Amino acid sequence: MATIWKTSGAFGEGSTDAGTEMPLEFIDERLCKFQVAHRGVNPPSISPRTQYYTYIIVEVSGACDHPRPERFAEPGFYLVAGLHVDDAQFLFEPYTFAPFDARAKAQVAHLPVDAFVTRDSRDPAADYMTVEVRFKDQPDRNNIKHSKVVQSAADNEEFVDRVVGEFLTMNGIERPGLSEP
Repeated sequence: MATIWKTSGAFGEGSTDAGTEMPLEFIDERLCKFQVAHRGVNPPSISPRTQYYTYIIVEVSGACDHPRPERFAEPGFYLVAGLHVDDAQFLFEPYTFAPFDARAKAQVAHLPVDAFVTRDSRDPAADYMTVEVRFKDQPDRNNIKHSKVVQSAADNEEFVDRVVGEFLTMNGIERPGLSEP
């Protein structure tokens, strides 16, 4: 998890909002068009300070049970370059692919595998869906991560099933309840 802060340039009472927690992978996907700059492990002071919330800061905690996105590799505070608070509403939108995430997780529930489905906001004119499947105990071994534009719920379901199936086949894992004829 990570925290997104709206700030006027300083940290402390009256200078930041309450913060919004969400998975770091989700934040990274939504900020794919923006550069981030690691500002250290202590809350940064940003100039110029303003009377209103102006800057977006992402705080990455030290605890992490799986690999972090490459550009958020270190714990600490990251300034999102070029993103003004007034233009950042997309960053705070609710997670919209929860039913498909649950579908992917159900397919691997009794296996040593994790599956994640997230929305990729790289193009505001189209919805991109990302499906990632990886081993729980070896997250760097034979990962699969695919994205595509999705059009309908049936298309989303087919895409999730195909990516999960590809991962299981690639690793010689039989789907529970399914057998080859």
